[in-house]
Amino acid sequence: MSASPTSRSPDLARLVEEGYDLSLLGGLLLVRRLPYVGPFRQVREGVLVVPLNLRGDVTTAPRTHLVSWIGKTPHTAEGERFSAVVWKSGGMHTSALVETTHTFCVRPPGREFHDYHELVTTYATLLGTHAERLSPGVMARFGDADATGRTRAPAAVGPQPWTGSRRRGAGDGGPRYADTASSRAGIDGLNARLSETVGIIGLGGTGSHVLDLVVKTAVRAIHLFDADTFEQHNAFRSPGAASLADVSAGRRKVDHFARVYSAMRTGIVPHAVRIDERNAHLLDGLGFCFVCIDDAPGKAPILDRLSSASIPWIDVGMGLAATPDGIVGALRTTVGTPTSFDEARRRIPTGPPVRDDYALNVQTGDLNALNAALAVVEWKRMRGFYASDRTALNSVLIVGDGLSSTETLP
Repeated sequence: MSASPTSRSPDLARLVEEGYDLSLLGGLLLVRRLPYVGPFRQVREGVLVVPLNLRGDVTTAPRTHLVSWIGKTPHTAEGERFSAVVWKSGGMHTSALVETTHTFCVRPPGREFHDYHELVTTYATLLGTHAERLSPGVMARFGDADATGRTRAPAAVGPQPWTGSRRRGAGDGGPRYADTASSRAGIDGLNARLSETVGIIGLGGTGSHVLDLVVKTAVRAIHLFDADTFEQHNAFRSPGAASLADVSAGRRKVDHFARVYSAMRTGIVPHAVRIDERNAHLLDGLGFCFVCIDDAPGKAPILDRLSSASIPWIDVGMGLAATPDGIVGALRTTVGTPTSFDEARRRIPTGPPVRDDYALNVQTGDLNALNAALAVVEWKRMRGFYASDRTALNSVLIVGDGLSSTETLP
């Protein structure tokens, strides 16, 4: 892993040298032990939570002046609510490790902050000035000199390595650089709800798009299962832009996609196998599984193993036919949970195809992507990332008119 943003970014390094207690959590900068005046004019210490704008592992100019706060409501030295700083109660950033209480809003006239040193010191000074009036000396550890005017030694707290959006155990994976998309939107806590080990069976079309979406979440690991080779026709139904060298290399699909997406995250585990009765035990230990194969009879041993192990799954299906008027057909998303395994399986075809045009396996990249997106949205809904008061069982989208129908569990 490259050096942390704290050491490579001049503005953050300067804050460390001036005595600020910094740590990094995903795409957030935490500035700890900031003095402020709380209720009843008590001098306290709080934590400023700042969303970072990064280019790789180096900070760029802040895109927003809004920050979050962990602590009581700041007050002035006179005991009044510090309305010039506190914009609203309730922070923008909440996760399993960070629960913010307020949102602050201070902006330089006519512009945004130049860098994070200016942003942090502005907020720290606004809060600390009032704390200093009630408790002289509380701000002495910040800056280039202590209260006596002597040059202060560098802070004991040095640059902190980036540790991702959650504490991870041995063998877990994660993004190679901070997820600033989640931190900027304040959804780190929601993203953490997706922290599990996910399997994707089948990477021919829809499965590769599922991978493209899942790899950008907070999952701990992604296991890929497919025995086939990545061929030229796959490139036209998969996300990204495969090169001529890629389609000529003769790699297995799992190895091709693991190679591509390992540039963004760790914890991608390829299995170049076709799952059947002999090796279905490889699915044990998954927290969730996407089944994205078009071999209807081949789904039976997969769903048997997942269901017997109480591993929830989503099975996707696509039935398309080319006609003189265009392509017709439907997309299916079926959800299996421990309370709906039997009902879900009754909606999944498991027999051999009976129509020649189905055997042609008509697929298009856009419908592969749509089928994958519908499946991933349903998974996120199940995990509480998206608010929902229902549990889906089976959804069908008609391609021709865009109409859809969804069965839900009672």
